Parts: sequence; C-alpha cells; structure tokens
Amino acid sequence: EDPPPPRTSPGASSSDPASFDVEDIEEVHTLARDTSLRSEPTFGAPVVGQLPRGVQLRVTGRVVGRPWYRVGPPERAVYVESEAIQP
Repeated sequence: EDPPPPRTSPGASSSDPASFDVEDIEEVHTLARDTSLRSEPTFGAPVVGQLPRGVQLRVTGRVVGRPWYRVGPPERAVYVESEAIQP
C-alpha cells in the first residue's frame, strides 16, 4: 500500500479538508496575545504547545486560503492562527 502524500505538497486535493498548501515566507512576527501552537492549521488540530504574548516567532509559511501561519522548519512545523500575530 502506498503511503499518503505529504499534506504540504502543492496540488493537494481541495476536496479533502485535511489538505492544505503553504506558501513559503521568511518573516519575524510578535504574538499579539497568548496563543496555542497546533499540529495542523485548524482549530480542531491537537495543541502541541502554548506561547505567551510578546514572543517573537520565525514565520516560515502562510497557509493558502486559511488564516494560519507555519512556524519553524517544514519538517517540524507547527501552526498559529493569523489573528494571534501582530501585523
């Protein structure tokens, strides 16, 4: 049996709610409030950590079509909702 494709691969099926594409960026942002880090860019995804307001994050990607950012290297990424980040 073939393994499933990686979730961050370009061209992932948009009919699968667990599929998402990430646009690579390199930015540093500050958290506007205490926030949860999640394993995937949805509120239903498991929380893998928490960070307090004021922490600076190295944002490495913007999730296409969703209000989420990828933090950290793609192979160990976590996701934070865009509203938690100062513009």
